Formats: sequence, C-alpha cells, structure tokens
Amino acid sequence: MTPVARTLEKLRLEGYTVAQVERWIPRGIKLDLFGLADIEALFPDHTLYVQVCRDTDLTDHLVKHLGNPRLERLIECPQRVFEIWSWAKKRNRWREQRLTAEWTPTGVVFVQRAAGGGS
Repeated sequence: MTPVARTLEKLRLEGYTVAQVERWIPRGIKLDLFGLADIEALFPDHTLYVQVCRDTDLTDHLVKHLGNPRLERLIECPQRVFEIWSWAKKRNRWREQRLTAEWTPTGVVFVQRAAGGGS
C-alpha cells in the first residue's frame, strides 16, 4: 500500500470525505494541487489538504512547502488546514507523523500533531 493510499484510508476512518487531487501528466511528472497537496479531505467544519511522503523525505517536503507562497494563501482561511503526513514502518507497524502548518506573525511554521495508531 502506498503512503497516499494509507493516508486516504486513515482519513476515511476519521470521518473525512476524501479525494486524491494530485495528477500525473505525460513523462511521469506529478502535479500537486496548488503545488502543495496530494489529498483534499472534507469535514463539516473544515477542509484539510494533505501532502504525503515517506519519513525519509519529510525534511525535503518541509523546506519545499515553507518556500511556497501559496501555502500562506491556503491557510489564511481558518477553515482550511494544511498538513504533511509522513509514514515510517516501525516494529512491523506503519506509523504516521502529522505536521500542521500554522500562521504566526513571523510567517508559517509546522507544528507536530498527535498521530493515530499504526496499522
């Protein structure tokens, strides 16, 4: 199961209505929604946008997204949430780490959220 498939499954279990919003174009190029998200997840009081990666790629994704001016625009609305989920297999169980983008007076920062259990 891919990290994206694992995330879609987890979000459905949490009650979200989900859609994979990344798309592939010829020559194997992947385009994320707004250059940010692989998944869009709807909940009654907010919309969650998720970038998914392997644990080993987390730092690269943080650097990439902190430099994306669209991230500030996305999260300026309190009902829109952006997270990066990274997956790693530890002790034969998959575990996710969730980092949520938050607006501060000095700019966007990522804050770690409690991750769910493994599968």
